[in-house]
Amino acid sequence: MGRCSESISTTSKILSMKLMDAKDEIGIITEDLIYSQYSLSNDGKMNVETEVKISTAGFNDPKVLKISWIDDGGIIAIVSGSSKIRVLDVVNEESTMLTCGKEDISINSITYCPAKSLFCAGSTAGSCFLWKYQVPAPQKSKSKADIDSLAQRWQMLVNLSVEEAPESIIWGGSGTSLIVRAKSCIKIFEEEKVCCATYQGYSILQLSASVLRIFKADSILEIDVQEKVKRVAISSNVFAVSTGNSLQVFDFPEDLTSARLQSSINSDSSLICIDGQNVFAAYSQKVDIFNMNGSLKSTVTVGNRDGTIRYIAASNNTIAIVTSKEILKMYDLTRREPRFLTSKSSQDSVPNLKVIQTMALNKSGTLVAYTGIAESEEICNYILIYSLEKDFFFNYDMREFNTNPVAISWGCVDQRILVCETSNDEIFTFFVSYEHGIIFHDRYMKPSDAGPLIGVSMPFHYFVSAPTVSTTSIIIKPATDFIGLEYAESHVVSAIIEFCYQVDIDNVDEAFKALNKVENERVWKNLAKICVKKRRVDVATKCLANIKHAKAIGALRRVDNEYSLDLKAAVLGIFLDMPEEVEEIYEKAKRWDLLNIYYQDCGQWEMALEVATTRDRINLRTTYVKFGRYLMDIGDRSGAIAAFEKGQALCSQVPQQIFQSETELKSYAIDTRDKSLKKWWAQYEESRGNLTEAAKFYEESADSLSIVRLHCANGRIGKAIEFANKSGKSAGFYHIARYYERENKIPDAIEFYGQAKCYTQAIRLAKEHNLINQLINLALQGTEASMLDVANYLERIGGNIDKAITLYHRAGQTSKAIDLCFQIREYHLLDELASTLVTLLTTAKQYRDALSLCVAKNITMTEDLVDRLGGSGEDSDADPEFLNRVAELCMQQKLYHLGMQKAGDKIKAMKCLLKSNDVERIIFFATEGDICSLQANFLQTLDWRSNSNVMKAIITFYSKARAWESLSGFYDSCSQVEIDEYQNYEKALGALKESAKCFSKAKESPQTEERSSNDPAEMVGICEQLLGEPGIDRAIRVGDIFALMIETHFSHGNMAKARELMVEMQSRISSMNLEYYLDASILRSLRNSDPSLGVSDGGDGDEEEIEEDY
Repeated sequence: MGRCSESISTTSKILSMKLMDAKDEIGIITEDLIYSQYSLSNDGKMNVETEVKISTAGFNDPKVLKISWIDDGGIIAIVSGSSKIRVLDVVNEESTMLTCGKEDISINSITYCPAKSLFCAGSTAGSCFLWKYQVPAPQKSKSKADIDSLAQRWQMLVNLSVEEAPESIIWGGSGTSLIVRAKSCIKIFEEEKVCCATYQGYSILQLSASVLRIFKADSILEIDVQEKVKRVAISSNVFAVSTGNSLQVFDFPEDLTSARLQSSINSDSSLICIDGQNVFAAYSQKVDIFNMNGSLKSTVTVGNRDGTIRYIAASNNTIAIVTSKEILKMYDLTRREPRFLTSKSSQDSVPNLKVIQTMALNKSGTLVAYTGIAESEEICNYILIYSLEKDFFFNYDMREFNTNPVAISWGCVDQRILVCETSNDEIFTFFVSYEHGIIFHDRYMKPSDAGPLIGVSMPFHYFVSAPTVSTTSIIIKPATDFIGLEYAESHVVSAIIEFCYQVDIDNVDEAFKALNKVENERVWKNLAKICVKKRRVDVATKCLANIKHAKAIGALRRVDNEYSLDLKAAVLGIFLDMPEEVEEIYEKAKRWDLLNIYYQDCGQWEMALEVATTRDRINLRTTYVKFGRYLMDIGDRSGAIAAFEKGQALCSQVPQQIFQSETELKSYAIDTRDKSLKKWWAQYEESRGNLTEAAKFYEESADSLSIVRLHCANGRIGKAIEFANKSGKSAGFYHIARYYERENKIPDAIEFYGQAKCYTQAIRLAKEHNLINQLINLALQGTEASMLDVANYLERIGGNIDKAITLYHRAGQTSKAIDLCFQIREYHLLDELASTLVTLLTTAKQYRDALSLCVAKNITMTEDLVDRLGGSGEDSDADPEFLNRVAELCMQQKLYHLGMQKAGDKIKAMKCLLKSNDVERIIFFATEGDICSLQANFLQTLDWRSNSNVMKAIITFYSKARAWESLSGFYDSCSQVEIDEYQNYEKALGALKESAKCFSKAKESPQTEERSSNDPAEMVGICEQLLGEPGIDRAIRVGDIFALMIETHFSHGNMAKARELMVEMQSRISSMNLEYYLDASILRSLRNSDPSLGVSDGGDGDEEEIEEDY
């Protein structure tokens, strides 16, 4: 049984929706013109992928809309009573208008046929307008985006007269008929096709109602049959014409000089075909077989239960019949009477196939190919083939190409070739064999002037001309494998076909055997192209080697180790002139850098710049520079300058070659904002000795170093210093320092080296000239290496040892500094090293000496130092008295939070912390008992009314301290505040209730605790009695009762009973933290005595939750 559940809901009424099978998505349009696209998950949920507001511009009445879905890509047609139809590509934000050519009519119904890509609109003027929609092929490059714009995909075909205003329009027969319902009638329009046929190079085409043209190559024959032609068929030197009243059979010579009527058969059949010397005429329940003289040879009948005959095809003395009930019947005609071979239902091929749409029989009469319509009235995505010899169906799924087959044709030369035309006007070529099934070989876009596919005779594909062509004709196009080889000899054509088949089945040895006698260079080049499409680089290389294409093979070898197989195919595609294939490979591999270079090599600079701007920005500047050079080569100087500017490489491209005169170059340098060019011009002026102009351009280019350099060179040191101070650049100061050093003005040089932060150079000068004071100052400003260098220097020369000690200390060489202190017996210098000595003493675990040094030298305590003085873990040898001394030192320095960590007397420590008024730390150091009461009492002195965190902390601290009377009073104060300030009596009542609870606890708790001290046994009995009382937790916390009993037994040495009660307590209040009720030392002792008592995972609150928001 299925189930129904709500997946989504919309804010307004749904006008239209469509299930998009290919994407597993649903498109919805609501009354407020919101287009939404949802993806479907396996659990039935719908997730929003796209949501767009449709503009109401161009709608006469947005409330009365007719909507038709064009495809699954978010393209819809909308009309609202006007003469224009708005087509929207909602996803890509593109739109166009379809106009009927008349402004005074109103469109009232629209419909779209996906099978034929036909769109029909009915008007109130009694007419229907038809458009053809060009379904876009998958984009291979961005350059086609403009060509395939939405407006260019539509072509108006015809205007059909209905005489009355259509009320509804539907398509029938997969687009072959249009059914229009008006108020008083129903009209059915059938598609009337131009009669045409082809067979092994011969083609026959209807030119007018009764005139036919037969042609092969340059030979043409026209014949008038004097009656309206309804169907034609052609075979070897024979063609037949059905007029609806008679069936006329003609023969003709190979040179098409004339045609002779052999017989005229009295037949009203319009379903005919020819095979050799047999002519077939089909009726509803039978097929008559005539010879060329018009004599009836035999008849094939079909039973009523099989339906009426819809399609027939004959080849190699075999006839295939498809009936209206989608049954395939085949007969052998080699004997005098037709022999029944098989009968197959279409349901045997694809279970949901409803209607067979097209049918074709191969040259040997052993394979029947057909397509059809599924039960959902949509085109079936499969090409279906029945094998007579194997009595087996096999199929090919076209959904991987996102298209549907609409016409199929077998090859006349090679019976393995099957060609299929699809709904998006692509032509697919397949090989069919019993061993490998249906093998995809090639695909290409049908030419724009070509209409439906009518036949295949390799190396050509035959089409009827498109409706856009003014004169109806048969269009003959070579298959992509034979471009340039259209008129090759038959054995060459067969060899190429065999090669392609063997490559497709991965039998390379047999593929090359098929080409033993082929030496045509064009053939090998075409075969290499085929292999590139198949990504068979190895085979393509052999083909190119046969024609000695050294450039392509050499390029391939150069990239052999770094490129993937696809990229290697792209390299060969470049030399084989396959631009679309190269672009597709690079885009699929996301090698935008290679695609950029490819466009540059092809001279497609717009595409190269677009790729560089959007995908390959790392090479954007390089692309602009190359583009600029290209423009220079073709004489476009202005374009080249703009390109070089965008590439920020104008200077590197030798400006003298770009500009025609020095005046023009100077004028451009003055106007440009390119600082690099201004600097280049400044250097040019300086080289000519024009220092004033050079300084001007250096200043505009913000080159402070060059300006300082010019001033120094001219002896204007004051201006140089002024400009260096103004710019603040280290390079300017450094140049001034070098100038002073050359002038032997050492103090000034040292000063500017210091401003340039080149301390190494400054120290070098100070050492050379024995400037000790400046040397030390520079060392202190420099790096550790500089400090050590100067310290070593001072130690070596034997003076200013105290300065050397300081430098060693600052550079991190504390041990060296201490050694020097003892060597020169200058112990007072150790004062500066006190902090370091404390660290060393704590590391040596001499904590008392370290503390004494801290007190003597008044060293500021830090958190790290306090931790060091206290020791850690088992290594700690600090007693409580020592820790109190550490805490007192922290208190003296007003570092109360540090003192709190080490103080042994917690109450005293907390009182000190309260003096600091540090509320955050006071709340953070939450302990237990009387200390919590101190914290709560202090917090009550603050503005707790406006700070909920403080109020919460007060309640928590009083609860931990079990100061129920104080907590009761606090709740009473809260109640009074709610009444006096907020007039919120409801909250006031809640606070009073909490106050009453706490007051009752205050009455119970002292009595029990008092008895515990006087008579332990009586106390334990009272506690056990209280635990048995129902609802006792509303008066006294159960945890407090257990805690009192455990503490009593613990104090009297009854550890076993205490542990037993602890286990029971943990089971009664498992969600709470035992540390909240029991003293930490008691809890630790009990757990140490029995390791099975683990640490509880409970929280740290009261067992009874005390309301914060009354």
